[in-house]
Amino acid sequence: MDQPQLHKPREPLKVGPRGGKVYTPPGKGMDIRKWNKEDVDMWMTCFLRPDMYPNTYLATTKQQIDGETLYWMVKEPQKDIHQVLQIPFLSYRVMMRNAAAVINKHTEVTFQKNWAKFRARRNRST
Repeated sequence: MDQPQLHKPREPLKVGPRGGKVYTPPGKGMDIRKWNKEDVDMWMTCFLRPDMYPNTYLATTKQQIDGETLYWMVKEPQKDIHQVLQIPFLSYRVMMRNAAAVINKHTEVTFQKNWAKFRARRNRST
């Protein structure tokens, strides 16, 4: 019986703007798509103080920005979306950098796990 052919996982491409830091809400993982609105608010407190950026928090609450929304805002950026969402530009830019950092780190960790599985399977088949 023939062994199934193994293929090396592809190295993932980085998304979004560079320069952000990886922050996660307490008790949550790095899969940003699983975060709810409250998780996003908690995440934002790591780099945007609510008392200094109240308009940002009002906008994200009004627009119901959750992790899935953040994910797609980074993956498929649209020009001037911060204006449509009424998020101040500087806050938006910081949010996108940090969201991209989380997404890229999660993608990298997932790739490394898949790469380890691939190597283990390859070693077993030889």
